[in-house]
Amino acid sequence: MTRSSATASAPTTAAAARAFAAGVVAREVIREAACALAEIGVELAPLKGVLLAATVDPPGMSRTFSDADALVAERDFSRAIAHLTSRGWTLAPPIANPSERALVPPTLPLALDLHQRLFAPARYSLPTEAIFSRAHGDEVLFAARVMIPDPYDVYAHLVGHAVNDHADARVTAVTRDLLLLSDTHRLDPRRCAAHLARHGLARAALYLLPQVHEATGDSFAAAVLELLPADPVGVILSRAAREIIARAPTRAPIGAIPAHLLNRTLAASASAAVLAAVHRTGARLRRGGP
Repeated sequence: MTRSSATASAPTTAAAARAFAAGVVAREVIREAACALAEIGVELAPLKGVLLAATVDPPGMSRTFSDADALVAERDFSRAIAHLTSRGWTLAPPIANPSERALVPPTLPLALDLHQRLFAPARYSLPTEAIFSRAHGDEVLFAARVMIPDPYDVYAHLVGHAVNDHADARVTAVTRDLLLLSDTHRLDPRRCAAHLARHGLARAALYLLPQVHEATGDSFAAAVLELLPADPVGVILSRAAREIIARAPTRAPIGAIPAHLLNRTLAASASAAVLAAVHRTGARLRRGGP
C-alpha cells in the first residue's frame, strides 16, 4: 500500500449499504448524545471510527461500527451518565476499564461508548483536559455542537489504542487510518514525534510504526520514527512486544504483556498492569462471574 492508496477496497453493494447505514446510525448516536449533554453544559468529543469517518474518510469508503465512541471531561463523566440514563439511555454493565461505560440510546440500535480518559489509569499520559483544550468546536459534522480533537491527539490515540488492542499494523485497519489521518491533515512528522514523546507514547510508536512502514512504505511513519528521542531500552522492549504478539493469541493471558511493556517507563508499566488486574477482578465480581 502506498500513501495514495489508503482507502479500503470497494465493497459489494449490499455490504456498502450496510456500512453506510451503520455510519449514519453512529453519527446519530453522537448527535443525540451531544444534544442531550448540552442540556447540562457537558461537551462531547467523538473518537475513533465515528470521528475518522466524519473527518478523513474519502467518499465511498466503508467502516464497520460496533459502537460510537466519545469523550467527556473526567469531572463530567458521572454526571453525563446520570443525565443520559434519566433520558432513557440504558447503562450496560461495567467492563474492566473504569474509564469508559457503554450506554444504549432508547431509539437507536448502536451503543455509545462513553470515555472519561483515552487510556486506562497509568497508561501513557494524554490527559483529557489537554485533549479538550486543543480541540475545536464544530456544529456541522454531526448536526450538533461537538468538540473535534486536534489531529496530533487523534494520531497519538490511534497509536496507543492499537498497542492496547495488541494490533499487528500489517494486517489491520490501523495502518489505513494512520495514513488517512497524516495525509488529510498534512501532519508534520517532527511535531508528531514530539507530541508522542511528550505524552508517553514513544515506545508504543516504536512498536507500531515500523510495521506501518514495512507494510506500506509510509514515509511519514518512517520520518516520525527517525525523529523520536533515542531510547535503546524502548527499542528492545518494542521488539520483544512484537515477538510476543506474533506468537501468542490475543486473548491469552500473556496477550496483555506487550501493552504494559510499551508504557512510557517500566515503573508506569508495572503500575498499569496492577491497576488493570484490579479493575478486571472488580468487573468480574460486579458481574457475578468467576
